[in-house]
Amino acid sequence: MDIRDELRPLAVPGSPGRLAYGRFLVDNPAFFARTQRRVVSYWSCCHRSTPPPRDFRAYPGSTVLDLLRSAASDRAGRPWPDLTPSGTG
Repeated sequence: MDIRDELRPLAVPGSPGRLAYGRFLVDNPAFFARTQRRVVSYWSCCHRSTPPPRDFRAYPGSTVLDLLRSAASDRAGRPWPDLTPSGTG
């Protein structure tokens, strides 16, 4: 199993995990911004240029960030900032 599989319950609106993660991320925006930058940095260093070039959105870390961002958006009542690249880099 990987982290992405374990965090799939975050996709369920109103689930205890989604509420807890959302609260944590809204209360700690600098932490989540740093986490997003680190995920992008790792992808850029280790996966971006591997043949064929990989789209960030296909990277498992992107899926995890999407789940976390969605939980934060629910908690904040507004879209949460997406600091990740939109396409292949």
